[in-house]
Amino acid sequence: MKECKAKDIIKALTKKGFREDTSGHHKFYHLIYCDKEVGIYTKISHGARDISASILSQIAKQLKISNNELEDLVRCPLSSEGYIEILRQKNEL
Repeated sequence: MKECKAKDIIKALTKKGFREDTSGHHKFYHLIYCDKEVGIYTKISHGARDISASILSQIAKQLKISNNELEDLVRCPLSSEGYIEILRQKNEL
C-alpha cells in the first residue's frame, strides 16, 4: 500500500475490534479481545489526513501483521475474526 487516508484506517480499526483513546496528543487504538486490552495498539496523529507508506509499515508492525495483511484489514477482505486468527497463529494472543 503506497498511501492511505487516515480516516480509512480509523474506520477499519474501529470495525475490527479496536477502541479509540484520544486522551493525549495522539489517537491511540487498542485491540479489545474478550472484553480487555491485549497490548496490541497503534497511534495516529491528530489532524493526520494521508498516511505515507513508511508510516503504514510502522502501523503494520505495531498491529503484528504484514503490510499486505494491513492492506487487507483496511480494504476489508480481512475480517476481525481473520485478524484474530492471524494473531493466534503468530502467538500474539
